[in-house]
Amino acid sequence: MQWESIIPYTGEIILNKKLNSGIIKPIFLKKYLRHELKHAEQFQIMARYCAGKAKSTEEGLCQFRKMLGEKLYNDPSIGFLDKKYYTRVINSDGVITENNPLFEKAEAYIKAFKEYPDMSKALEKQSDQSFWDYIINLYKVKKSYKSNLLEKEAVSASKNK
Repeated sequence: MQWESIIPYTGEIILNKKLNSGIIKPIFLKKYLRHELKHAEQFQIMARYCAGKAKSTEEGLCQFRKMLGEKLYNDPSIGFLDKKYYTRVINSDGVITENNPLFEKAEAYIKAFKEYPDMSKALEKQSDQSFWDYIINLYKVKKSYKSNLLEKEAVSASKNK
């Protein structure tokens, strides 16, 4: 069951209503919000990098949307982008170009995003797949997920006070 997630197209964080109540809320909500806020920051940095690389906010956001669609839906033409939100971020924080201290980090985020494993596909057992092959594949995907830069930083952020 998922606690919450960030929607990279809009920068929104969606909370799981079942878990956002009772005793669980005060104990875990702060931790998981820090985790998702780190992901939001990572996506903002990627959008700013795309705008800097394209030398245009509009074109950069178009490339960013295509990158998200390609990874999340296997189709670069799918997906909308809250241009107002990301334009505000870029106008506020600026584009990321080669002389920006975040340039290398932004490139690493883009690479990590493209390599981010699809956990939903890993959980689906293929009909021709043995049980042990399924378990081995699941282990490999989970290991890849946990070692991905985006996830490692978000987990670290969730542990900080």
